[in-house]
Amino acid sequence: MASSASSSQVPCGKHDVFISFRGSDIRSDFLSHLKRALRQKNVDIYVDDRLERGEEIWSALVNAIEGSMIALVIFSDNYASSKWCLEELVKIVECKKANQQIVIPIFYRVDPSHVRHQTHTYADAFTHHEQRFPDNMHNLENWRSVLKETAHLSGYHSSNFQDESELINAIVEDVFKKLEVNTPIVPRSQLIGFHQNFTNVESLMKIESPEVRVLGIWGPGGIGKTTFASTIFDNFLSKFESHCFLENVREESTKIGLSSLRQKLLSKLLDQKDYINMNHAMRRLKQKKVLIVIDDVDNPKQLKDLARQQLHLGQGSRVIATSRDKHVLRSGGIHEKYIHEVRELSRKESLELFSMHAYNQNHPIKEYEELSNLTVALAGGIPLALEVLGSHFHSRDEAYWKSELSKLQKYPHQVFKIKGQVILVLEACGFKAVSGIQNLIDKALIKSDGYHRIVMHDLIREMAEQIVREECVKHPEFRSRLNDEDEICDVLENNKGTDEIEGISLDVSRIKYLHVRANPFLKMKKLRILKVFNGQWSETMFPFDLDSFPNALKYFWWDYYPCESLPSGFCPENLAKLRMSRSNVTKLWDGVQDLVNLKTIDLSQSFELMELPDFSMAHKLENVNLYDCVSLRSVHPSILSLPTLVALDVSGCGKVESLESETHLESLSNLTTSRCGLKKLRFLPINELCCLTNLEVFDVCDFKQEIHTEELHSLFDAWRNLGSLCLIGWSYLSGIPSNIKCLTRLQHLSLDESGVETLPAGVSHLSSLITIRLRECKRLKSILGLPPMLEELYATNCTLLETVSSDSLLFNPCRLHFENCVKLDECSLGVIEESAHSLCTSSPVRSPRPHPFACYA
Repeated sequence: MASSASSSQVPCGKHDVFISFRGSDIRSDFLSHLKRALRQKNVDIYVDDRLERGEEIWSALVNAIEGSMIALVIFSDNYASSKWCLEELVKIVECKKANQQIVIPIFYRVDPSHVRHQTHTYADAFTHHEQRFPDNMHNLENWRSVLKETAHLSGYHSSNFQDESELINAIVEDVFKKLEVNTPIVPRSQLIGFHQNFTNVESLMKIESPEVRVLGIWGPGGIGKTTFASTIFDNFLSKFESHCFLENVREESTKIGLSSLRQKLLSKLLDQKDYINMNHAMRRLKQKKVLIVIDDVDNPKQLKDLARQQLHLGQGSRVIATSRDKHVLRSGGIHEKYIHEVRELSRKESLELFSMHAYNQNHPIKEYEELSNLTVALAGGIPLALEVLGSHFHSRDEAYWKSELSKLQKYPHQVFKIKGQVILVLEACGFKAVSGIQNLIDKALIKSDGYHRIVMHDLIREMAEQIVREECVKHPEFRSRLNDEDEICDVLENNKGTDEIEGISLDVSRIKYLHVRANPFLKMKKLRILKVFNGQWSETMFPFDLDSFPNALKYFWWDYYPCESLPSGFCPENLAKLRMSRSNVTKLWDGVQDLVNLKTIDLSQSFELMELPDFSMAHKLENVNLYDCVSLRSVHPSILSLPTLVALDVSGCGKVESLESETHLESLSNLTTSRCGLKKLRFLPINELCCLTNLEVFDVCDFKQEIHTEELHSLFDAWRNLGSLCLIGWSYLSGIPSNIKCLTRLQHLSLDESGVETLPAGVSHLSSLITIRLRECKRLKSILGLPPMLEELYATNCTLLETVSSDSLLFNPCRLHFENCVKLDECSLGVIEESAHSLCTSSPVRSPRPHPFACYA
């Protein structure tokens, strides 16, 4: 049933519902029950319960009527006897016509025809009015007219319902539906980014399920958890018999305690103001389908006391808890799959939200577009930060913007760190890194993305840096960490180092020249972390030699290190990581050093490096990166004899002609020798290669010795963990053995410029394989099988290729590259063309492409 006056153009008002009624008829029974039911649904009602009226009161009534979206007119026996009721009705009808106000008549124990035609008690009322106001017949006619008009509207007749409870339920349901249609749920600014989160939570809510379900909403401060939970609450509360939104639980539980909070919750759910006995409450709640939001919890006990475990909620009930700490939600009993992480806003959404606060519109003013984009980048998609910055820059001139932005932009916006490296450094410094990082992730202070990186929002980083600055504001040399280039240069140039300094991070691209004495680190006895890097390449010069480094150093990172070796007096036994990429070193040190903690060494692109020292004491060494060390003549045998070695990269080391080892390297999982000068693999004959059962990456390019298919067969039997196989330039390789199908973890296969003649059918069994490269394989004649999940196949310039036989292409289209494959037979061309056509027409994820031969063959 719908009111004939319903309209989508109803404006927002001060009240949801205005109730017009005759107090003496219904105030103590029907009206009180109706008010209670409406308020339980969070409907804002205006009811004037005053017994006496005057001009001041009438003015308030007019404002209330004009400011209400819906008017409920309750016609009872004596409604027309009240001049005030009739005047209210006149005003209501005016608002209906002028403002599309929704009017719902309720005929309570009175026939609608009596109202419409003013008969029975309504006739008596007008007889009385005619006697009382003989000179005001115009008003009487107006009253008659509005009664007739209102009585013709769709409404509710009490005689059509079995009891008052059924009548009230019908009225409340109708009112609520009309409010849902005509009321914007939240301001537009709160809806930005809402839908990307709403879809997931809606599926988690599963409203139709009878089970009691507890959900979690998790994210950092300022991400919009409360706003989002409030919007979810408003969207779904009509589906529940009772509901309660408990705000600021973290703060309120400290102020008034959990017992008082629980009483507040029960009072709202059961609509009872007095103290509520728990046994009585649980008995009633078992019969109720309720919706509860517990906002900002920081302790699992809050969840356990205020949610399902203590209250025994009725079937279909839902509880939503918000928190900055994922561990709190899990410990409070919420399953991982029911926890939703609120995501940051996209760049487009961020700009829109910022603009609404800065310019009162959804896009920036043209003259301020560049400044707006710079500002939005600083907020990193955090709604609260965008709102604060938008309000801060509202009505400010360009000079002010630039001045403020120069402060905010002093450091890079987002911090990305490889998770494994962070763990290595923290553990070297004595911290419990794995559990500590997980705790920070659970508290939404950092994130771990899909690329094994740790991401910290710049606002969190700024806060941490401010905490360090406050250790000693005026004298940075007495702080534990330094990362401001001006402060670091001052400390180094003026020899201000102290025992307080434990970490230095210097981006030398921000400085032009550094004048220091020979021992700038002499007084920094406790320095554990030293990072000197180039955020952007520059020709910063260090015109000095270094006599020493603190022996406490655990993390040494110095790109473009200026000296030919490390200081002779430096004892590196505490080092866990040594990185000197693009350095000037010709050697590291003489003799054997006690490197008991060293796990990673990176000397990549150190073009002057000629030799490596003995690493036989580095019993924990796992990763060695010698990429593009073009002057390096050999790799010390001690490295290849370490039982812990996991990864070795000697690609680009053109003068390294051999690799030797005294032991089997069962731990080695990543070997890269591309563009290396190897002429023979003396340490890697087939029997030793077969010992590398943990090998995940084998990248050896331009191998010019003959290798038989039987030998590869033995290797493939051993390399069951292989994820990437690169045999580029193996011109003497004629075939791939059929047992390649055993490499079930293989994802990337590169055979460019090799002598391979056939890609065997066994490849079709490799369900993990997504990339195959066969470019410039001049002897390749046939591709007998392709894997089911293949994403890209490169076969450019395979001039002898005739056959591509793969039904899987038709079921799993992929990107194909067959340029200059001039001998492809008709059948193969048909398979390729049909696959490409299928990709263009059936995949909404991949972008459509033109005819395959126009681009790829």
